[in-house]
Amino acid sequence: MNKWLALNQWFNSFGVKAYQEQTVSETAVLPYIAYELAFGDIDNSPLALTFSYFERSTNWQGCFDMSERISADIGRWGKRLEVDGGYIIIQRGFVFSQPLDDMDGDKDIRRMVFNIDVFFFTSN
Repeated sequence: MNKWLALNQWFNSFGVKAYQEQTVSETAVLPYIAYELAFGDIDNSPLALTFSYFERSTNWQGCFDMSERISADIGRWGKRLEVDGGYIIIQRGFVFSQPLDDMDGDKDIRRMVFNIDVFFFTSN
């Protein structure tokens, strides 16, 4: 499996649709994850990446639940993804997750921003 497919599968493993940031359409249905995509290899690791979880709600509980779910999946030492030519390790970045509100003036859209460090132990 290539690096892009492995990361895409991981972002889509949390029970909601995940989109690369540039591909989120205006008709995307909440909740969803929007992630940035960058690649590296063993010579330029780690890469700091961000992604966001969006939902419509009057409270933050769903965002906090998603944060706990993603944090548990990463675990204490990181999440290992097998890829062609090696593997990727995803670790919690600093600050791992942070809530943001007032998305485009809509007070009921909640956004949780995540920071991760991605280590590429690959030959390319």
